[in-house]
Amino acid sequence: MKIEDVKKPLKDLVQFVSSMDLDVNEGTFDSRFPLPFRVAFIISLGIWAYASSLHLLHLSGVDPVPILHPRRRRGLSPQGLYRPIYDIAIAVTAFTALCLAVFWGFTGGDEVAIIEWEVLPLSCFAFLAAVLFSPFNVLHQHWRYQFLSSLGRVLTGGIGRDTKFADVMLADILTSYAKVLGDLWVTGCMFLTGVSTTSKPDRACGGKYVIPLVLSIPYFIRLRQCITEYRRARDSGIWHILNAVKYSTAFPVIILSAMQRSYISPLEEMNPEKVWFGEVQIWRLWILAVLINSIYSFWWDVVKDWDLTILTVDPAAPGERLWGLRSRLHFPSKMTYYVAVVLDLCLRMTWSLKLSTHLHHLNDLEGGIFMLETVEVIRRWMWIVFRVETEWVRKGGTHSGYLPLEAIKGDLEDGEMEMGEMSGPGKYVA
Repeated sequence: MKIEDVKKPLKDLVQFVSSMDLDVNEGTFDSRFPLPFRVAFIISLGIWAYASSLHLLHLSGVDPVPILHPRRRRGLSPQGLYRPIYDIAIAVTAFTALCLAVFWGFTGGDEVAIIEWEVLPLSCFAFLAAVLFSPFNVLHQHWRYQFLSSLGRVLTGGIGRDTKFADVMLADILTSYAKVLGDLWVTGCMFLTGVSTTSKPDRACGGKYVIPLVLSIPYFIRLRQCITEYRRARDSGIWHILNAVKYSTAFPVIILSAMQRSYISPLEEMNPEKVWFGEVQIWRLWILAVLINSIYSFWWDVVKDWDLTILTVDPAAPGERLWGLRSRLHFPSKMTYYVAVVLDLCLRMTWSLKLSTHLHHLNDLEGGIFMLETVEVIRRWMWIVFRVETEWVRKGGTHSGYLPLEAIKGDLEDGEMEMGEMSGPGKYVA
């Protein structure tokens, strides 16, 4: 085979890709799967992910009840914890799928019909609100109201003394939904300004700085929680400060991304050598901010949240057989932990792009945004599984059961053991 025989088809392929009209493909994605439906899908996916994570933990021998609801450990079974979440997930998913099927049936890809039938995707939001706030005793009213109570407490940066672990985990989940909150803002802004929510999303709706502010809200919430934990801590407050720094590293990524998207400098175009701080410098700072945020967050996931030693100065501390892990593992396969570390690194680096509002080749394509949001839900699902497993091991949980209440009585009286009160992975400060 001659080299020309290989070069010609490659050249034809390059020309074909170069001639593709991405706007047409993007328009097709928006018309077939409008933004309100995508938001409803991501929300329902998150509900499924949370329920399945608790279910998986139960099947593996972990009882999440004393970890998430320590005061109700005697009167609540693991099934009673995740089955109501499954019921809500089924209801939300079924209604969203029904609305989407009807929407496709009535519109058939016609642009005019897509605009006219925006009531169908908006009805998904109405149903979600009805499910959440319904005063009637349907779809597990008690659990819905308890979630609203927890959400209200978390949104103000609060942490319940007997629900600390659950409140912190809920706030962490909100950080994974930062971009979804931005999508909710865009949908509401377009609706209130008279723009059809089934048209191409206007991601500058409300002003160029509104979306970055919305993206920052979950990180401000988590930052305030860290400050609250620091004030409550006794001997290990430094870890809460370092945790607060971790969430603070998201702000430069968001700010620099917004600066790049809105940056206009006629002087730089005419005399780039005379501009000491321009688009190139902002881009370089953004790259640095992304790397710091991603690496710091990944290190914290592995070392502090999962108590693994693979990224510490002494990864062999648990012994050669458990190199890079910890002295006590719950899941039977060591490879499970190694795979989780690799996946978390890859998905952490991908999620950094989600904080960026200026990436025209990925983030401006609605399909790219939706893909990254979906990937982050998957990463958060994995994080929850290993985070609860770690807390189970810390508290002395085994396959056969949980330590007696007296064994952790002191922790409960102090608002549960503070996350991060460690001298090293898996070793709590006495």
